[in-house]
Parts: sequence; structure tokens; C-alpha cells
Amino acid sequence: RSGGFGLRALRAVSLVPPMHGWLAGDGGLVMLTADRGASWQSPPGEPPRAVAAHFDFAALAVRGPKCWVAGTPGTRVLHTADAGRTWQVYATGQSLPIRALAMADDAHGWAVGDLGTILATADGGQTWQRQRAGGTRAALLGLFGEPEDVPWELVGRLGGNEGYLCAVEAIGRRDVETA
Repeated sequence: RSGGFGLRALRAVSLVPPMHGWLAGDGGLVMLTADRGASWQSPPGEPPRAVAAHFDFAALAVRGPKCWVAGTPGTRVLHTADAGRTWQVYATGQSLPIRALAMADDAHGWAVGDLGTILATADGGQTWQRQRAGGTRAALLGLFGEPEDVPWELVGRLGGNEGYLCAVEAIGRRDVETA
């Protein structure tokens, strides 16, 4: 698999001076370059297909020969410590998509994702702790003709008790529009 990427979407690229780089994308795509991107190859030991094939990767963190990869769903972070020869798969404890990874050193790093999710690791990605989450479930959008049509009890239960991020729009507001 060198050269073109077919129909898969490329989501993340990380270049490591002076010549090396990694890229990641949809369908578990992970590739690396040793010539400043003139050509791309699969890693010597591809990530486990049983895991990678179910992910659309969108996030990379690279430190020398070490690389961390994550995406959608955000349930796992894949890691190689030896430039792609071998891979480990670590659970994150959450399913929201991960959009970016950053490693301050080989042990400490962060993953950020949908709904304000921030995860942290202090052991190179083996375990992840949630530092922040703006919600625990996908958003609920309600569109209503009049404000009195809004089922506030339902919105309160789903938003307050069950963790959905909620938005309500009353289209026909007589208090701000003329008849």
C-alpha cells in the first residue's frame, strides 16, 4: 500500500524532522514516510486489523519512534513504541470520538474529543482518566412551532438526569416577531 490512499479520507499527518512522518485516516489507515512524504508505506507491523478496521483515525501524537493513534469511536488508542513494528491497543473508558492527541513526554499526554471530552494519561497511554466532559451523550435538538409546545419536563429529564446536551428552538415566537 504505497502511494495513493484510494477512497479513504486522510485525517491527520505528523512530520518528524528531518525526514520521517506518519499519517492516519478513515478505515484504520496508518502509514509512514521516511522521505519527507514523497512516498508512504504501511508500518512494518500493521495495527491489529480486527481493531483498526473498525476505526476512522483522526488523531496522531508522535515522539521519535513512538506513535499514538485514535479517532472514532474513541474507545481505544493504538500505540507503537518501535516505529510501527509492534502495536498495543489501550482502552480509554469512553466512546466519544477523539479528535486530537498530544504527548508532553513519553508518559504524559492528553486526548481531546467530542462534547468537550478531555482525557489524560500518565503512563504512556496504557490508562486514561477523564479530566473533563461537556456531556455524556449526543445532543438532542427540539424544533417547535410555539414556546408553549416545548415539553420542558422531557428536555429537563434528558438534559439534567440523563446527560444529553439539549437545544430547543421555538420557530414561531410571538414575543419577538410580528404576526
